[in-house]
Amino acid sequence: MKQNSTQYGCSIFTSRIKIKQLRKIIYLVIAVVILILICGCSASHTSTTQKTPYFPVQKEIPSEYMLALLSGKLVNEGGFLRVNGDGNSSPLIIWPYGYSLEVSGDQIWVIDEKGQRLFAVGDTVKLGGGFLGTADAEARIGQALPPDAAGPYFIANPQ
Repeated sequence: MKQNSTQYGCSIFTSRIKIKQLRKIIYLVIAVVILILICGCSASHTSTTQKTPYFPVQKEIPSEYMLALLSGKLVNEGGFLRVNGDGNSSPLIIWPYGYSLEVSGDQIWVIDEKGQRLFAVGDTVKLGGGFLGTADAEARIGQALPPDAAGPYFIANPQ
């Protein structure tokens, strides 16, 4: 008996079509992968966003204020806003109740309770307030400080 090449649903002609379609799919997948790699690489080099630093805020308005003065440059050291002053220490600032942080492009701004920009990282600042130990700082913010948030701590008064 003569065997028919189409007996099992496959002829030489349909095999060639399937191979051509398979090649097109493979080329399309390769092109998509290359496009994803190119877009991913270029995006990683043009990104200018910064990680938002830790920003501890007092949980309530205090009944009394401390009267020490801290002046120096506001810096972002390892994700913590500190003031580099005259001494060897760079205290971590505990911000007044209602203050917040704004990241705008490459700048990080401290915002007061009225929504006004007070100063940016890199500015020279003068803050009234006082130094606190770890337990007092945690009590003022109502939570534990991160383990890598080393002191000293300075509780700032509203501007």
